[in-house]
Amino acid sequence: MEKPLVSILVPIYNGEVYLRRFLDSAVSQTLENIEIICVDDGSTDGSMEILEEYRKAYPEKLFIYKAKNHNGYSGIVRNEALTYARADYIYMCDQDDVIQVSAMEYMYSEAERYNADIVVGKFIFTLADDDGNIKLSEAYKFASMHVNNGTAILQGVEFFARLIKKDLLEEIGPQPEDLLFHDVAYMPVLQSYARNIRLINLPVYYYYRRNDSISGTQSLKVCTQSIAAERYALEHCNPKYKEYVEKMIAHRIISNLDFRWICSDILVDWIKELMPTFIENSLLAKNPKMMKQLQGFADLSDERLPERVYICAFDGRDVSERAADLAENAFNSGCEVVILDSSNCDIRENPYISDAYNAGRYDIVDAYFAIKNICENGGVYLHDSMKLVNTFNYMRLFEGFFAYADGRTFSDKVFGAVKDNEAFVKLLDTFSYDWDKKGEFITLSERIRIILVMEYCIKLNGRSVKFKSPFSLFGPEVFMVDTRFGNQNVTCITTYQPDPATEETVTLTVDTFRYMIAARGTNGRTITNTRAVPTRREYRLAKELGEIKNSNTWKLVLRLRRIGDGPFGPFLKKIFHGLLKIRAKLKGKK
Repeated sequence: MEKPLVSILVPIYNGEVYLRRFLDSAVSQTLENIEIICVDDGSTDGSMEILEEYRKAYPEKLFIYKAKNHNGYSGIVRNEALTYARADYIYMCDQDDVIQVSAMEYMYSEAERYNADIVVGKFIFTLADDDGNIKLSEAYKFASMHVNNGTAILQGVEFFARLIKKDLLEEIGPQPEDLLFHDVAYMPVLQSYARNIRLINLPVYYYYRRNDSISGTQSLKVCTQSIAAERYALEHCNPKYKEYVEKMIAHRIISNLDFRWICSDILVDWIKELMPTFIENSLLAKNPKMMKQLQGFADLSDERLPERVYICAFDGRDVSERAADLAENAFNSGCEVVILDSSNCDIRENPYISDAYNAGRYDIVDAYFAIKNICENGGVYLHDSMKLVNTFNYMRLFEGFFAYADGRTFSDKVFGAVKDNEAFVKLLDTFSYDWDKKGEFITLSERIRIILVMEYCIKLNGRSVKFKSPFSLFGPEVFMVDTRFGNQNVTCITTYQPDPATEETVTLTVDTFRYMIAARGTNGRTITNTRAVPTRREYRLAKELGEIKNSNTWKLVLRLRRIGDGPFGPFLKKIFHGLLKIRAKLKGKK
């Protein structure tokens, strides 16, 4: 059998939905002398049947193997696939994407011509929304066809955009087999040791971004795996190009802080660990904006809001089921849930609170003991009406936090802080007859407003103000309303679920809410396929534009513009502008 020029390695696992599309692109390559090595990692769907169908049709190209080992990561499968490869050049890709039909020919020709260790091509993001609409966008454009190891590292880590010499893969050794982001771990190492890297300014791959992709989620496991992969790259790369790897990691951390904001606390710990290295990095020194951002996170206090949630049951209701749910879901790694009630709180310790309890003002009693415990031990208070959407780990970056219920009102249903937070100490002092002399039992929401406005000069506008001392403020979109539509990445932690019988409460469907936000013309990541209603200003501007276009002045401008396109254009334009200046002066004298 003739030795193939390129070996295409593909891990297979339950890919029957996309497999035919991929295989059609692989067997149709214009470079005919190739082999496609598919290693099945224990599929339980119809993937093997589809592979067998194509193997019978293309027996000289398609080869199928069963994975000998299985641990849920594709690195181990790619390593095994490499042992079967016969070609001098290796191309690794995924089962759910599409290879450009001439990709292997383009890349192999470049590799052969320059004896390249790695040939890098462009790839296309293929994004599909919930309605099946497809959008294509280039992942990046090459500014120059000249590349060295460092610039290749910064260009990306995607296997599917690279043709790699087998000798280099064998020289570097196997890919890590226990990492989800094995490409992030391995590709910087590979590119740091390559002797000759070439670029081709052509698309070679269509990458389908799927909503159900594990690596595209925001979970704690995915975030810790990302950090583990970055650590591997740092520890195994060529020291000569380590600064480039560090810069790549800095970019990834900034991106993860945006996308995987739920895990911001561990990402900030990672920044703190790397910051001494970042400060010494000459490449990062050329990007002061990024360094300022990284330094800002590195300077955050090491004292973190503890993984503790307080709920209250002074009215005697059973909250055990809610406590169990919060213990598992309120923080990424679980948390302590403290139920505050008359069994562990002394109602008589404060005459003001004792009177509130006897008057049936359990909201005042709840607020007092929640704030008291936060002052003493730190943590988060959560009212029964608040539903968790995401974890509170993001809040661990802040000394304390309050949430707006609307533009002028603060929520009394969710707040938190580290122990001894000065704002919460001042808030605790309001639960006395010295402060509430008439014993009106002012609501907690009003107390928060008074303290924040009078003591800290907060402007009531409903906007988030982050990373301030001693507390941060968050708009209603973070704690009061679930602003997500589909799989959008929106910073939303809880949502308020009021009693439907409550006065001035309106319940909306998601579609109605979506339309209202779109019609308002917000700049948030909200709606697709919804036409916003024009504002009064837009109507006025459209009317004025119509009047201008129908005027004699506009017609004269268009006529002069056509004349101006001729040889006397510049001269006529000067005359026209001169006339406009004379007209303006005459108007000014009147």
